[in-house]
Amino acid sequence: MNYRPLLFPVAFFILFFTQGCGTVFTHTTTDSASTSAATGVYRGTQTDALAVRFFEGIGTHLYTHPGGWGLMMAGVVVACDIPLSAVADTLMWPYDRTTPPTNE
Repeated sequence: MNYRPLLFPVAFFILFFTQGCGTVFTHTTTDSASTSAATGVYRGTQTDALAVRFFEGIGTHLYTHPGGWGLMMAGVVVACDIPLSAVADTLMWPYDRTTPPTNE
């Protein structure tokens, strides 16, 4: 099967829906339980890395976990978001350095 026609839509989907979402999530969420692992600078990148580790753990049980393929693909999408979150975290760096963490 020729997968080349699917390359552009999939790439567009990943880039459009993962525009630094780890950074946006950690800077807009007020729930301390959801952001407790990521504090200080580059917290969006930290959150994405934790999510990739989570989805990687689920991916090892791909055949026994219902919806394992979907969770594995979510891990791929989050992994594609890490560079975008790193750029967004770099732009937010001055703010993060001058603002004390509120969830400690």
